[in-house]
Amino acid sequence: MSVSPSRLLRIGGLAGILGPLIAISMVFYSVSISPWFTWQGNSLSDLGVSSAAIYFNSGLVIEGVMNLFFAAGIWAAFQWTSAKNVVGPFVGVSGVSLGFVGIFTEHSGSLHGDFALAYFILFPISLMVAAAVAWRKGRLFAVMTSVAGIAALIAIFMTPHQSGALAIPEIFEALILAGWSIIVGIFMAVNGSLPGVSASS
Repeated sequence: MSVSPSRLLRIGGLAGILGPLIAISMVFYSVSISPWFTWQGNSLSDLGVSSAAIYFNSGLVIEGVMNLFFAAGIWAAFQWTSAKNVVGPFVGVSGVSLGFVGIFTEHSGSLHGDFALAYFILFPISLMVAAAVAWRKGRLFAVMTSVAGIAALIAIFMTPHQSGALAIPEIFEALILAGWSIIVGIFMAVNGSLPGVSASS
């Protein structure tokens, strides 16, 4: 049974809201039950190999799955352009990679770093690609999406941190991307469209 683009868009919107809320909540809960953790001296991934691992990793895996549905909704929202087959998969691959960060923890060696890099670097880039494609049809969506993508990259690269202690830039970027996802998700779920883009576009 096929799912219509409008229904897929609304389902994706709900996923875009719930995924970040669950993941961010699990991150802060994991921090709250880990007295050894410090924002200045650790990376968030350290929580994934601790007594809080079940909560931290589960949150990431859940958001990774939710991002798959969110990306499908983004794909449906871009039906008016042939670039939908670039934007949707790009957002999907980079977003789903967060789930693999929770599966392949720091104990997995380079795999963990590869998936973390895919999320923290490629996901913001995928937003800027989406913004460029949407520019003519939805200036509001294009502006807010490009700003979120640029801000996320600035957060991960420019926020001061100690070597090997990335928790602060990681949470800054995560909050920026979560905020974007939730706002866009609300528009998708409620209005059946991207912010500033007519559902009939």
